[in-house]
Amino acid sequence: MLEDGSTEYKEEYTEKLIKSLVAFSNTTGGKIILGINDKMQTVGLSDSDDTAKKCVAAVADKVRPDITMTTKVTVDENGGKPLVIIDVHEGDKKPYYLREKGLRAEGVYVREGTSSIPVTEERFQQMLMNAKSQAFENQISFVQNLTFDYLRSKFEAQLLTLTDDNMESLHIRKGNEYTQLGYILSDQYDQSLKIAAFVDEYRSEFIDRNEFTGCILKQMDEALAFISRYNRTSSVIKGTYREDVKEFSEVSIREAIANAIVHRDYSLDDSILVSVYPKMITITSPGGMRRPYTIEELTRGVSSLRNRNLAAILYRLKLIEAYGTGIPRIFGSYDGLPVKPTIETGGSSFTITLPAENGNEKSDIATFLEGRGEFTRSEMEHELGLSKSETVSILNGLIRDGTIVRVGQGRSVKYRPNRPL
Repeated sequence: MLEDGSTEYKEEYTEKLIKSLVAFSNTTGGKIILGINDKMQTVGLSDSDDTAKKCVAAVADKVRPDITMTTKVTVDENGGKPLVIIDVHEGDKKPYYLREKGLRAEGVYVREGTSSIPVTEERFQQMLMNAKSQAFENQISFVQNLTFDYLRSKFEAQLLTLTDDNMESLHIRKGNEYTQLGYILSDQYDQSLKIAAFVDEYRSEFIDRNEFTGCILKQMDEALAFISRYNRTSSVIKGTYREDVKEFSEVSIREAIANAIVHRDYSLDDSILVSVYPKMITITSPGGMRRPYTIEELTRGVSSLRNRNLAAILYRLKLIEAYGTGIPRIFGSYDGLPVKPTIETGGSSFTITLPAENGNEKSDIATFLEGRGEFTRSEMEHELGLSKSETVSILNGLIRDGTIVRVGQGRSVKYRPNRPL
């Protein structure tokens, strides 16, 4: 029971173990066991529960980037003496560092032999250059007692089989162990998709809400079924025929949900959030863009896959088209309409808003603009019977395609037609 490059013993909790958390995360992972003294004797902990709480807090607060999804704290016993065990997996967001030191060489530790040592400046710079070490989906999952009933049914629906051999080729498992991708696709996956339908855009009252767990493909199907219940059908006249159309394009909804699933940062302990309003749907996935693409680049199909192996499985199951086509397909479904989807990105989330496609026919807007000079947002809102958010979306779309121009700024802003529709 000697210390080695992947095992460290401590008699009790001290702040020094945080350096080991960083070092193990930056190398090949390891285990810290509290309750064993420097003579390798099991002495146990007088308050193992309190010690475990301190360890959990240290994992969450003292190390950056976040290692909570790759580190597990448990309480165990050896000969009736309580121990706290911290299992640390190698991370995919290197270099990890002490939060109080910041992202500098003196805050970055690696494991060499039985010691956790700070890196040299040269090695630190090399770690920064090699930051894309290992994708989260390829790491070994903490949860290994997994079943794949739902995933297997999706394979069978495409006349495919799911076997031990192709599970490895699909990166669902490595040898005898399941990966994080395997966990994400398993029946036991517990990070959820939360969905709600609201009476109005102000979220003043729920119509319905639910939270789905289990295989991420099951969550996708359940979300689509939920939205379908509130995607109203109306009739429009096209030529001499009446045609039933959905208020929101089912293609756009499916692509937006699939995009959230494929690009979500699964290392974050957050949920996909879907909100259904009378005139728009918003879909927010945890994790911002991996690279600072502009909205124009995204609509052209430029993308950087965070979960390449997950995307490959969705592609095989015909749940997505070729990589990078999702956002262009969503925007393409709004061609010829004054309303357009909007995208908001931040460091920790990606949100796409789908305005209702039907009920916003161009002829209504053309009638409003015909023979008109300058006008205000509130005038359009009142005359067309729209909400503020709908009107803003329409105005932004008309500006983008050159139909109108903005005049003035701030509260005095107005708009005027630029060319006939």
